[in-house]
Order: sequence, then C-alpha cells, then structure tokens
Amino acid sequence: MKRSYTLLLILWACIITSAKAQTWTALGSGIQGLVSSMVVYNGNLYVGGEFTMAGSVTVANIAEWNGTTWLPLGTGITGTNSEVFSLAVYNNELYAGGEFTQAGGASVNNIAKWNGSSWSDVNGGVTSQYGEVTAMAAYNNRLIVAGNFNLADTAPVQNIAAWDGTNWASLDTTSLWTPTGMVNCMYVWNGALYCGGNGFASAPDSPGVSIASWNDTVWKILQDSLINKASEVGAFTSYDGNLYVGGLFYGTGATDSLVYQIAERTGSGWQGVGYCRDSAWAGSLGTFSLASYSGSLFAGGYFGAVNGAVDTNLSVYNGTTWVNPHAPQTTLPAAYYAMCEWNGSLYLAGIFEMQLSGAYDAENIVQYNSGTNGIREIASGHKLRLYPNPTNGRLIVENLIPGTQLTVYDLLGQTVIRMATTNNKEIVDVSRLSPGMYFVNGAKFIKE
Repeated sequence: MKRSYTLLLILWACIITSAKAQTWTALGSGIQGLVSSMVVYNGNLYVGGEFTMAGSVTVANIAEWNGTTWLPLGTGITGTNSEVFSLAVYNNELYAGGEFTQAGGASVNNIAKWNGSSWSDVNGGVTSQYGEVTAMAAYNNRLIVAGNFNLADTAPVQNIAAWDGTNWASLDTTSLWTPTGMVNCMYVWNGALYCGGNGFASAPDSPGVSIASWNDTVWKILQDSLINKASEVGAFTSYDGNLYVGGLFYGTGATDSLVYQIAERTGSGWQGVGYCRDSAWAGSLGTFSLASYSGSLFAGGYFGAVNGAVDTNLSVYNGTTWVNPHAPQTTLPAAYYAMCEWNGSLYLAGIFEMQLSGAYDAENIVQYNSGTNGIREIASGHKLRLYPNPTNGRLIVENLIPGTQLTVYDLLGQTVIRMATTNNKEIVDVSRLSPGMYFVNGAKFIKE
C-alpha cells in the first residue's frame, strides 16, 4: 500500500508541473480592430467584429483562422458603418448578424449566410429604421435571431424572429417583447432558450425584463431581486452542470455595497458568485463573456477584480473561489468580448494588445492553453487542513471560509462531492469514493 501512495505522489508532482505549463499564444499578428464574436465552423475558428485586417490579410469584419493562417471570407461583410455582432452555425452554414447591407457583394439586411465558399441573403433579412442583429442561437431546428428590428422579410416581428431555413416567423406569442431595450446574448440550456440583455421585454408585474427563457411554447421571466430591471445580462455559459450568467447585477436588497457580475441559476432564482465592491467598480462595464474550460469558469469583460482576485478584465472560478489567471500584461483600456474553445485551447478576443514576447504582439485575440490535460488547476488563498489523511470514511476539513462551496475533485478534474459550508470546519463523508487521490479546493487527500 505504501508503494501505491508513493506512485500517487509522483503523479501529483507531474500534475503540478503540468498545471504550471499554461501558455498564451498570438494568432499571427492578430486582428486590427474590435472582435465581438467567435464560433467554430467546418473545423476552423471564425471571428466577427469591426476590422479590416487579420494578420497580413485584408478582410472585412469577418475572418477564418485555420490554426496557422488567417483567411478572408470572400469580400466579407460591408456597407455603411458595417459591423458583425453575432455568429452562429445552423444547417451546416455559418450565419453572421450585425449591422450591414453587403455580404460578398450580395445585397443583404443585417444577416447573411456563408456556405463555405460564398455569401447569400437570408430571405430579405431583418429591417427597421435602426435594423441590427445582436444575438443568434440555433434552437429546436430553427435559428432564433434577436436585435433591433420590426420586420423579418415581410413578417411583422418585435426584435426577435425565427428562421427555419426557408421562411421567417414571429416568436413573440405573448406580446412580451418591447420596441426598446436590447438582447445581448442567447444560450440553449436544459431544453430551453435563454435570452439576456437590458430591458428588452416587459410584463404587467415585471417591467424592463433583462432575462427570460423560451421553451418553444411560452416565455418565462427569470429576473428576481438580484437580476432585475436595473441589471444588464451580457453572457451565458454552463459550468459543472449549472447555468451561469455574466453582466452587471445591482440587486435590490444589497446592504454590503456589492455589485455582482456573475450569477448562478439555483432552483427558481439567482445567486451571486462573482462581485466587486462599489469602491472597486467605478467605471466598470461588467462581464461580457463566459466560458467553461479545463474544469474552470472563465469570465471576461471590463472590470477591475472579482472577489478580490485582481487581474484586470479576466478572472477564473474553480467552483469554490475566484483566482487570478495571471494573463500577460495588456494595454489599457482592454476588454474581453468573446471566448471560444477550439482544438483543446481557449480563445479570448475583444479589444486589447497583450505583451507576450517583450512586445505587445497579441492584438485583440489570443490563444490560451491551460496545460492541465483535463486536471483542474485549482488555487486558493487559504491553506486547508485535512485529517485523517489517508482516510477510509470521513474527512475533516478545517480553515474553510463559511458560506463558500466545498468541492471534491478526482484526478480527471470531475466533481465527485459538492457542498455548502456553514462553519470553518466541516466533516465530509468520502466513504463511497473509490480508493485513490482526490482534492478538496486544491488540497489533496488519499482515500483508502
């Protein structure tokens, strides 16, 4: 048995070495302009925004990265004040939404599709006096499109519409949606479509709705005392089986001067998990992007810190605490507007210049590799005391922060136990776990 523990400790040393091997890599010379959206299509990474160069290649607001080289998509997305706000894949085609009138020379209205070789119109697109598409998501065999418009081709709509590959249709079956406000993001989770934004809908008992879900039949308003009409939702993702949202959530009953920027769906309500105190929030705009990667939750935007883990505009949540990812220095102001996982790496984009090799050589997009091979990279500012260790039944954990999550992970980074803490010492029943090495909030123990 002692020899087995020795082998486990050797493996632990290898894991620590691997976890420190994180890398940040430039994508050629980057993107010369704002990147606001990313998606994987036909095995490559596509980016959209407002830019004219990708590396040394002339492009127009959209580009493809094949892992080595930047490529244009025909003549791209053009028109007066043209910009791509959202990208989505539907029916094996790439859709670009934003504010534009030309795509590859074809006349379009704020949305266009790319089949891998050419652009085409989406049956008249969406229009209004200030027509634009700000968010898209494929849901139940249709592409759901939101933004600022009142016509989808000739169909009357109110800022949201459904495209089935041939025709447009309204999705506002309850007159919930209003002419004002904006949807910033969409996400499909647990069979429902989630929409987040700022005052994009209204109901008699919930004016200025910022978050709602659609189950293909009815809309459900999801705001509560934390995410309310004063809030703005900027991003969604799922992490550890739960739904997380990013934005700015002021709440209505706050007494501790906290401004939340990350919230987790718990039952029928929301629980804040990432905050900044008012004194550290001045001038901040909130969280614009979220991604689950390598066992952690990444949050990006324009902010100073999350729960005290200071690293301007980027922070990482390991299921228990927020930690500093120690990203290379960036020019200020900087903001992360989009994140996307591709080929085992996380890609972060927005508006920034990151210093990698002595110069600011990663422009507006960067590749991050955790180097953990699936093992959670866990950090904590508190050293936990675990005993008995090894154990065959119960584990006592001391030096906890009451009110935080206690999470036990296996060697693959999978959560095997998760519980809330009410004291600085908790007893954890690990009797059902298989023999081996495990981690509690970053501290290791052996189950016999």
